[in-house]
Amino acid sequence: MDQNYQNKIMTDKIAIDIVLLLPTEIVEKCISINSKLDNSEYISFTDGYNPHITLGMGCIFVKDLENLKNEVEKLSLDTQKLDLTILDFTGKSFFSFAIENNIKLTELHNSVMNILKQFSSYGDADFAMFNESEKVKDDVGLVKWVSNFNTEHAFDLYDPHITLGKGEKPNFDFPINFTASKIGLFHIGQRGTCKEKLAEFNLKYFFSR
Repeated sequence: MDQNYQNKIMTDKIAIDIVLLLPTEIVEKCISINSKLDNSEYISFTDGYNPHITLGMGCIFVKDLENLKNEVEKLSLDTQKLDLTILDFTGKSFFSFAIENNIKLTELHNSVMNILKQFSSYGDADFAMFNESEKVKDDVGLVKWVSNFNTEHAFDLYDPHITLGKGEKPNFDFPINFTASKIGLFHIGQRGTCKEKLAEFNLKYFFSR
């Protein structure tokens, strides 16, 4: 291996998002809503971006990526599928689906953050760590969000949601119930989106009464 390339792997960091992926019927609802919005200040889900529920964000060394994947896979094998509820829309002109933060979701979020503690740094996020980095260059809010995720958006401050975009809210009947059965690991892109998937894991623990 070229020495310069090896040194780059050892020192480079990327911004990552560990997420719950959504079942087809919820993805379709998200795409439908997003397609009717003003995507000039967000993205279009039809361009390969994945609607999702963030479990934890951070910045990791590229050299630690495989070890992180192994830990997330272990967690997935020990986690049952999650029954979740969309309660309502949250936000004003820029809005999301608000997800009920039940005990199982809270436990999974805490477990993901405890894994990230082993690999992730905080307070040092930089636009160059993001996928689509040139589009993130002037997005100070996103860089700050990831940099401070562990202290401003995690644990007691965790607020599960599915970001949809900016525009006029459609009429919807709530609540909407669904089951999440997959965890994804993504290199974070513009607007905090998930496009470049680094790994995907099935939740394989089945609860029996």
